[in-house]
Amino acid sequence: MNAVQLSLFEVDQRPPVLKVKRGTMARIKRATGITYPTIKAALQFKTKTNRARLIRAWALNEGGQVTQTPNYESRMACRGFIWNENDVCTNPKVSHFWQLKKNTFFKILVAQRPDGRWAWGIETLIHECGSFFGPSLHDRTAPARETECDAVAAAVIYLEKNRARDIACGHPKLPAFNKEIKRIKEQYNIQ
Repeated sequence: MNAVQLSLFEVDQRPPVLKVKRGTMARIKRATGITYPTIKAALQFKTKTNRARLIRAWALNEGGQVTQTPNYESRMACRGFIWNENDVCTNPKVSHFWQLKKNTFFKILVAQRPDGRWAWGIETLIHECGSFFGPSLHDRTAPARETECDAVAAAVIYLEKNRARDIACGHPKLPAFNKEIKRIKEQYNIQ
């Protein structure tokens, strides 16, 4: 691509991103001494300096591809929750948050779907082993529930089953985790 085409991307309303192969950023850093945050900002077209243009030219020479980010107006908003093009809520309500240490926590996320039902998701990190899925319009991972309380109950049961599986695989037991799950179950009358 030549400089004229790059300048057209810089004035587009949707910011482009220059996707590069693994190792390209490291090669640029080693050859030039430029920091990773600076390289990343240049590849995301956040800067328009000569150095940023040099980085983008280098990345394009190494097979980088310019792609458009999703159109922000295409997101669907309903009942105060925003759903992205993958039908995942981008601003869910954090129903419960528990943290034992920096690398041991869980969050229960809920969001009301356009059909009025409640979607749920979780974010967990226990001893550097974690998982995340956000509330979704699809029912494959986490089927929606009729009320917010039912969605929280489903998330708690999911967390409890996953934790039991983790312990069976050799992960350490966490009495504080079990105590918090028990407290939430009592709060929502979950059997």
